[in-house]
Amino acid sequence: MKGVVFAFLCLLAVTVQSEKNVESELRRLPKLFHLDDYEACMERDNGIYCLGKFQIYSDMENNPLFDLIQEKAQDIHLFNRSFIHRGYCLTTRCAIAEANVTTRFERCVDTWARKHALRTRLHELHYCKTAGKPLPIEKNTDMPHQLLLYFVYGILALNLIGTVYDVMFRTGEGNFILMAFSFPANWKKFGTMSDESDPRINNLQVLYGIRTWFMCTAIAAHVGLVVCMVYQHNPRFFEKLLASRAGSTLGASTTITQAYIVMSNFLTAFSLISVSAKHKIGLRTIPVLVLKRAIRLYPIYLTVNAFAATWWTNVGQGPMWPLVVGGESAICRKKFWLTTLFLQNMVDPEQICLVQTWIMAVDMQLQVATMVLVLLLLKRREWAMPVLYAMFAAVTALTTAVAFNKEYLPIFNIVTPDNFQSLFRNEKSFTGLFQSPVNCVMTAVGGVILAFLYVDHQERGIKISNSKLLVFLHYMAFPALAGWLYFCSILNETITNPTTMMLMVTIDRLVVTLLECFIMYTMMSLKSCYQAAFSWKPLRITMRLSFAVSMVHWCVNVAMVANRQTLHDSSFMGLALDFLGTLVISLLIALPLTLLVEYPLKKVLDRLVPLT
Repeated sequence: MKGVVFAFLCLLAVTVQSEKNVESELRRLPKLFHLDDYEACMERDNGIYCLGKFQIYSDMENNPLFDLIQEKAQDIHLFNRSFIHRGYCLTTRCAIAEANVTTRFERCVDTWARKHALRTRLHELHYCKTAGKPLPIEKNTDMPHQLLLYFVYGILALNLIGTVYDVMFRTGEGNFILMAFSFPANWKKFGTMSDESDPRINNLQVLYGIRTWFMCTAIAAHVGLVVCMVYQHNPRFFEKLLASRAGSTLGASTTITQAYIVMSNFLTAFSLISVSAKHKIGLRTIPVLVLKRAIRLYPIYLTVNAFAATWWTNVGQGPMWPLVVGGESAICRKKFWLTTLFLQNMVDPEQICLVQTWIMAVDMQLQVATMVLVLLLLKRREWAMPVLYAMFAAVTALTTAVAFNKEYLPIFNIVTPDNFQSLFRNEKSFTGLFQSPVNCVMTAVGGVILAFLYVDHQERGIKISNSKLLVFLHYMAFPALAGWLYFCSILNETITNPTTMMLMVTIDRLVVTLLECFIMYTMMSLKSCYQAAFSWKPLRITMRLSFAVSMVHWCVNVAMVANRQTLHDSSFMGLALDFLGTLVISLLIALPLTLLVEYPLKKVLDRLVPLT
């Protein structure tokens, strides 16, 4: 026993000493990020502020510091230390007689590097801004800006007219279009909490809680992502966090976003099964069904994308603003029509605008296949389950083949500081797989299986409460999901074989899909503390705001962080405050968006596109 304790203490001492050595070595390296005072520079008459990324090199044969930089650059758990990021006020820092601003900036940083026996070359110039002169992205007088302004004026005017009409002039049901824009009517609809008489539909209320939970976890993940995109005062915080067991577990939890696809395809299949029992529907109705689904998304989806492509650049300023907000806004404008058609993840996928919208694009892309599949299976419902099980096996094999062919890695294996900083733009496993339909086809089929199974068991009166095993597994499902994520974090630290990691792409999705389907099925079929918690009535309110929050939170969070004038000082408390601030502000913005934009336009567009 004493020997075991002694060995443990020795291991602990070695670990602590190793950590001290790493920290000592990193302190010898040049500061990764630096920002001069942006406001003070812009207040000068001749102020010039430049932001850029520089590559470090050495013109000496034996340079211990450069060798250390090269060594640390190979560590994926660190920011790439062979590059430094600088924001300089050229007016006060660089007394160099050079007319070309870019060359002046490059020489200025290289002069600094020479003092440390290093050299630098400009790798990427983000911008150079002169006081009193806006950058091209800051102009707000072009046609897209004006069109959004007219749209906002039109929406506000219609809501005012509709409200006055409803309160003062309406008789009976009144004019449909004007009533669609009545604020009192939409507020009443928003606050209604009626229960369905059909128990099958009433049990679906657990999905309210799942959508709310999904919304909050997405915001929490994106808060960390956004903070990594700006210049850090203490980059070691995120390096340690992402390299830790907690960071790996957070990376693995990204796969849980598949719950959105499971839920969406379950609801699509469930709705078609329910409607087919009362009305005759065929493949000819699919274009209308797809259009109606787009209509449910378009009012807020297009409004927020239009804002991101135009006004977003004008709601803040700071040294990081042109890089973080301006750069993404330019992509949003370039890909606006692709986004409108839900094709942004298929064309130039590395150019990302509003990162959360990839899942909406994938969902729309899979909806057509889901609807065709369900309508064909409804013609021979006795074949449904065997066909679906066979399809699930086939798409599982497809995912495996794609992963090995393209050498894709699981998401928890690519959560690194550099990938966070670049928003995964240079990571093929994210742009080529994670935000593609192939990534979600397994979960889409799982959602359809869940719908047919749920309806079949309800029609046959099967009660899983009679099975003690299923009840036990129901209570263990959430711990099992958490345990799987933790297990993935252990694999990430222990397995270096690329083949095993490629296989984990499929295994991870398979395990998460099965667990999510089982959790949803049992929560809809079994009264338990889980069902009570996820069916809590106030969650219906947050669920009605969830889509608007999911759309606006990225703009809110990025604006909060990019608007800061100094290096970002990261901490757990700071991340928590960013999360709460983003959530609260997003909810406050989502409420008027839902009442003034989403509800009225959905009513009008639904009337214009009848189902038959």
